[in-house]
Amino acid sequence: MNTEPDKIKNRWAIAGIIFAVLSVFFAFIGIIPLSSVVINVIAIYKAGSLQGRGKWLGVVGLVISLIYTLIYMEHYGHIWIP
Repeated sequence: MNTEPDKIKNRWAIAGIIFAVLSVFFAFIGIIPLSSVVINVIAIYKAGSLQGRGKWLGVVGLVISLIYTLIYMEHYGHIWIP
């Protein structure tokens, strides 16, 4: 594994932001926003051991995926948002 400071990447954060963008277009498939939340939480956790790399990417992905998870849950009647 390449451990040069320039080459360290948080692959969980990259996957998390991809899933967050997919959540925007496929929010009606509930597993995508929910899995995006889990992946982005892992990305934020892993950022601690990677010198903070990908932390903000994980935070942005988490916010996007939480918004679309709430939209999904409200649309299908799991929660009620006034």
